[in-house]
Amino acid sequence: MSASDIGKRMRHHLEQASLYAGESSHGFRRGQMQALSAAGMPSADIVTGMLRVPSTLLQCLPSSAHMCLA
Repeated sequence: MSASDIGKRMRHHLEQASLYAGESSHGFRRGQMQALSAAGMPSADIVTGMLRVPSTLLQCLPSSAHMCLA
């Protein structure tokens, strides 16, 4: 399933629940990375499972979590 398909499906369900306010699937993906990091998942595992470019993780985590990437 493509990112576009996921975004369309997410938008459809949010609209059906009268909850859509312009969210993108990227925001949900970023939240998932933040939750995994907060739960203690090593950054290397998050990168391997979700990203093509490792430096993207630095943009997705709060600045206090960047220390674990050093």
